[in-house]
Amino acid sequence: MESFENIKKYWEKNAGEEVGFIPVSRQSLEEVIRKKISKEQKIVIEYFWASFVFQVATYAFLSHLFIKYWGNNFIMFWSVAGIILYVPFTFMLLHKIKSMKMMTSVKLNSPLPDIVNNVKNQHRVLFSFFRFKRNFELFLIPASCFIFILLVFKLYVPGGAEANLAGCIVSYIILVSIFCLAVYAENKKRFKGPLRQLELILEDVEKNNG
Repeated sequence: MESFENIKKYWEKNAGEEVGFIPVSRQSLEEVIRKKISKEQKIVIEYFWASFVFQVATYAFLSHLFIKYWGNNFIMFWSVAGIILYVPFTFMLLHKIKSMKMMTSVKLNSPLPDIVNNVKNQHRVLFSFFRFKRNFELFLIPASCFIFILLVFKLYVPGGAEANLAGCIVSYIILVSIFCLAVYAENKKRFKGPLRQLELILEDVEKNNG
């Protein structure tokens, strides 16, 4: 992310080339900050809602299996296990969505000190959820993949996992690897990037108010 000084130099250079030197006002620089904050807020909120939709779909799929195969203890047990597995994550996600929505309700035309304080709170909430997500997924990914493989082999592969152990293991390793790569990319784009950008915004504000 560009620093205040880089933004200022860039704007002054382009303004000077077109219409002569026009000093950049503090109001203009504050507007740049507001736009950057809005961009990071959008990235984070998009993740929260996409993740929520995915979890609702997961609950719906497992509930469908539970009802459709009522009386099949194997499928019923692992369907319920999958639902229970996601409950803590969903609860934390909804809690953080509520917090983030309250923070993003602060208008961009509010005084800059109010916006900066809001950014600090956003960073705290986002980092708290990211830390929980990162730790919980160490258990969630292998466990959810295990349940998915068991159900798929039970439903669609003759003999189930017991009769196809080698294929089951290979499928499990592939699925876990895919999830890990997807989560790594997701964390980088939806959490590490926005967290760093929020930190840079705060550093720029502090530097130019110092």
